Amino acid sequence: MSEQQVQNKAANEATDQSNDLNQNMAPPPAEQSSFPVPRGVIGTAKPIGTPDAYDGSTNVTQWLDQLHIFFTFHSDLNDQQHLLASIQRLQGSAYHWYKNCCLMIGPDIVVLWGSFQYFQSAIQAKFTHITDAQMAKTEFESIRQTSTVQDYDRRFLALLNRLGYVHEMEKRRKYITGVID
Repeated sequence: MSEQQVQNKAANEATDQSNDLNQNMAPPPAEQSSFPVPRGVIGTAKPIGTPDAYDGSTNVTQWLDQLHIFFTFHSDLNDQQHLLASIQRLQGSAYHWYKNCCLMIGPDIVVLWGSFQYFQSAIQAKFTHITDAQMAKTEFESIRQTSTVQDYDRRFLALLNRLGYVHEMEKRRKYITGVID
């Protein structure tokens, strides 16, 4: 064997060994997030991303809607995890509000709230502007079907989103009284 053939053979063996090592190596770990991340896709849709952080300056109802969508996608999370994941997304004045709640009530505020629903009510009470809440309540009392049922449905649901929590019986009563016979 010529010297050139020996060098080529040695180079090929080194390449083969390098390829074997690369095949046996595990891929580098994905960047870890402390917030649950999607594990797959629904049909051809892209995975649901992490909800935006909430700083208290934007519409709290829209942020809560993002959380509901995320938690619907992550049905493996329990209510306590929903609550903790929501608290983790707080920033700015919303985070300071949470920390003040902890100072006033104690570190067991999460236990006291007990569920995502109570947290949702508390954060809506704090960050829904009074004028918007008052206007939404006034609109809720006077909403009537003025065109199609589909349009009434759309306006009614948008109004409920602005109001936050409304008892189920009250929703039904108001919906029925607003529909044209």
